[in-house]
Amino acid sequence: MKLLNIKATLILTLSTIFMVSSVFADIGLENKDKPLIDIESVQNAKKEATYKAPQGEEPTSIVSEVHPDYDPGLRSTDVNISCDGGSWQSEVSWQIYGPAGDLVAEGGAPFAGDASLDDGVYSVDGQDAFGDGWNGNYLVVADANTGTNYLNWTVDGTGGSTTFEISSAAVYGCTDPGALNYNQNCAGEDVEATNDDGCCEYPTPANDECVDAQPVTEYPAVIEGSSINAQ
Repeated sequence: MKLLNIKATLILTLSTIFMVSSVFADIGLENKDKPLIDIESVQNAKKEATYKAPQGEEPTSIVSEVHPDYDPGLRSTDVNISCDGGSWQSEVSWQIYGPAGDLVAEGGAPFAGDASLDDGVYSVDGQDAFGDGWNGNYLVVADANTGTNYLNWTVDGTGGSTTFEISSAAVYGCTDPGALNYNQNCAGEDVEATNDDGCCEYPTPANDECVDAQPVTEYPAVIEGSSINAQ
């Protein structure tokens, strides 16, 4: 009887090992045919679950407007202000303040409006309600006549701050010696630039197609790389 029990236990153990091995073998084969996890899709799914609506486009209470004191034609430089270009726009909010700290304009995305600004340094605050940045949206302040970009900015994370300058004495152009169009303005004209206009152009990276990219198969993962000359 004791010998039979030992044989039965041995057979049961071998059967269990075989079954477990088969399960893991099947998992391995299945994973070969499965696409890699799309991180952006996972993030969007989490957001949609939070907002309970596709793309989180719930009605927003953000007021978008230019203060009447900064309406076009009232000051030295007319500008176009816009905030657009990305997704999850209901999360976006921003404020522009004058040199004295007074409110010039505020809003969300999408937004397009006109204003006029005097010379000086202007401060900008931006917020993201979900805390993952502006998802491709940019706040742009551009000269209404020349197209010069005084500001071309986005938010990473929950929020951020920056400044830009309006100067009648400045010569706007690309101020980066490493750029292809150094000392040229947005129109392609040669200038002796003193202030950057946001129109610098750079060569395309040699590996722009990411031909040697390594797939990410485990999460969380640390991604190392470089954004030098990124377009």
